[in-house]
Amino acid sequence: MSQYTDDDVEGDGFYTIMRSLEDSCDAQSSEALPTLGEKAPKLHTTLGTLLSLLDRASSCYWGCQGGDHAVEYLTGGVCNSARAALRLMCMGFYDEALTVSRSIAERVNLVSLFLYDPDTLTEWRSADERVRRRKYSAVQVRLRLEQGDWSVPTDQDRYSKLSGYGAHPGHSPQHFIPHGPPAAGGLYSEIGLLVSLNEIGRSVILYAGICNGSMNLPKEVSQRLRDVAVEAAHQLGGANLDGMDEYWEKNVPK
Repeated sequence: MSQYTDDDVEGDGFYTIMRSLEDSCDAQSSEALPTLGEKAPKLHTTLGTLLSLLDRASSCYWGCQGGDHAVEYLTGGVCNSARAALRLMCMGFYDEALTVSRSIAERVNLVSLFLYDPDTLTEWRSADERVRRRKYSAVQVRLRLEQGDWSVPTDQDRYSKLSGYGAHPGHSPQHFIPHGPPAAGGLYSEIGLLVSLNEIGRSVILYAGICNGSMNLPKEVSQRLRDVAVEAAHQLGGANLDGMDEYWEKNVPK
């Protein structure tokens, strides 16, 4: 920003410049998405349908089942988080998009525990915030899944990788731009876009598949939700956090 004066880059001027940068990255991302191979454009489109179904399910669009709407509220939160993560992704905030994706992944594990042990859902519904934090934190939920010898959708390794970008100190800011110094958000990166899309997609797909049976949706809606989740799963690409170490090894100059 060396071409600007202090008056230009401080106060409201800072927001104006940053929004211009973010808008430019958003436009670049939107233009690039349809060209990024075969899977990524399809996944982005299918996620729109999947999130639409989940959003309507969370708001009793197909009829209200009554009760405390606990699962519906969880689902609405997942939809909001996914939408926010996708917007952050398009604006070049890849670390932050993954941090939000981690919050969805936490909910995936939580609804998995409810599925395997229905008594936990009953307890969680009646628990106050203090008990929920103590007994249903991300770590406690994962440990309870492991202790029950149940599947852990987001295991410790993947959770740590999601945490390593933005949530916890470790990588430099916007680590997805390898050829250059640490950067602010708002700069386009193809690998950042692809990894963020696939990681967001993975979390949403898992949530959709697991929560489906907990909301008493009409049979045809439940089946469509299942079919769209499976379709999206087939569209997940290979660019994800599991392969990032290899990517840096090949692409970052020594």
